[in-house]
Amino acid sequence: MTLEGNTDGINIVLLGDPVAHSVSPAMHNAALRALGLLGHYTARHVPPARLADAVAELRRAEYRGANVTVPHKEAALSLVDEVATPSCVTGRACAATILTR
Repeated sequence: MTLEGNTDGINIVLLGDPVAHSVSPAMHNAALRALGLLGHYTARHVPPARLADAVAELRRAEYRGANVTVPHKEAALSLVDEVATPSCVTGRACAATILTR
């Protein structure tokens, strides 16, 4: 799996299994356009066995952020560099940091 971000603008990705049903790309892309920001929000199907690879690829790709959804929320906590909110412990809404380059 290769995550390829656009080198221009704000690129954000949703990692999950499944993600085809997600309305997040339409919602976030509309928000980027409404704010006049160059960027793109995409959804990537990532099976559980490939989550670590996908997070590692985020460190190399041109992404400003990522969202993680089922079934990866708890597993992702062990793959990030910083966890910003106490709610992360419960596997709910969470802010985390992946340090790049």
